[in-house]
Amino acid sequence: MKQKHFILTAVLSSTLLLAGCSGLGAGAYNNDKSIASDVNSYNLNNVTQSNEGDTFSAQVENMEGMDTIWDCSADAALETELSYDITLYSGKVKLALISPDEEVTTLVELDSGKSAAGTVSFTLQPGENRIKVVAGEDTGFDMSLTVPEGEFGSLGF
Repeated sequence: MKQKHFILTAVLSSTLLLAGCSGLGAGAYNNDKSIASDVNSYNLNNVTQSNEGDTFSAQVENMEGMDTIWDCSADAALETELSYDITLYSGKVKLALISPDEEVTTLVELDSGKSAAGTVSFTLQPGENRIKVVAGEDTGFDMSLTVPEGEFGSLGF
């Protein structure tokens, strides 16, 4: 009887531990409510990145989840643009713009093994605007991003 109780306790404890450590991770990829939140939840391995003025560059061996990499507080509506160059080695990745009213707009999205470069225009709304990198499971990529307004942060910090 004691052995059955011990085994049951061990199994339940393991289940709770795994559930508690899972976070949002890759499950947030298609969840606009999670993306719009102030929460950043990610697993990130082997990252090299630089942030110089209005340009952000990163080489990421493995990421899943989401992290805010850019923000801009606008006093009034303002047209701007994002220039990007992204090479995706595995997984899927997108750049999501979050407006002050928590509306999520996908600016760029790539599936595994693809690359894309270009410019996308968008409107900053009055208030705090953010861009998040959102990555599916086992995502590896290189990216270079430029936005003339706002400030870039960094992945994982």
